[in-house]
Amino acid sequence: MSEPAAAGSAGKRRVVLALEEAGAPDFLFELAALLARGQSSALIAQVRENLDLGVAAALPFVQQIDRRSAASRAWTPAHVSQTRARTERQWQQRLAALGRANLLQAQFEWVRGSRRDFLIGGLASQDVLVFGSWRDDGQAGEPRIAAVCLAHHVNQSVITAAQSMSEAMGGVMQVLQAGRRDSFEGPPLAARSMRVEESLEAIIATAAAVRARILVLPRTLCGPDASGAVDAFLARPGRCIVVMP
Repeated sequence: MSEPAAAGSAGKRRVVLALEEAGAPDFLFELAALLARGQSSALIAQVRENLDLGVAAALPFVQQIDRRSAASRAWTPAHVSQTRARTERQWQQRLAALGRANLLQAQFEWVRGSRRDFLIGGLASQDVLVFGSWRDDGQAGEPRIAAVCLAHHVNQSVITAAQSMSEAMGGVMQVLQAGRRDSFEGPPLAARSMRVEESLEAIIATAAAVRARILVLPRTLCGPDASGAVDAFLARPGRCIVVMP
């Protein structure tokens, strides 16, 4: 079993790809690899363990139904272990191929906890977080990328990450200016900006209105109460969020 390494134990920036056990579309892996390669960072895939499977295995009346034959059998702890080992093997193979293709150090970890803890709790201060809808909506074409900056502070890592994604993926980048001031302080931005009130709910609503599929946020907006707004954005398949330090 692969266990989470101490966050930032080596003092190096990591790109953490947060995954559900059910799976993830290819674009999430490609996006995480792009960010890791651009920043010379290690890529860590953290898969949230489905603890409900173990709970169900302890109940004597829970049955497993075969999708093809409709035959049923008892769901036991042994089946949970087999499923977990198969899942880990599949993720390890996928990450190994991604690491070879992108010359990256790629590592797999199981994590436990609530979605909120899973997304934000175990990160080091310099980690980049990538997560999104595990189902792809099959849409082709250019990805729309919305980068969010607070009006009183231009987070250059957010802008740089969004620009690199836009260039590599042929996407359209837009800056959402969150705050009450009329203009950014700092260097001029190379993308059209739109003003929005400084709340994560308002920002996510604006990102959805401009059809953004990739939302790049500063860490300061992703506190313990962010999970509701995040879930609202990710309710539609094919969307993802990148959290920058």
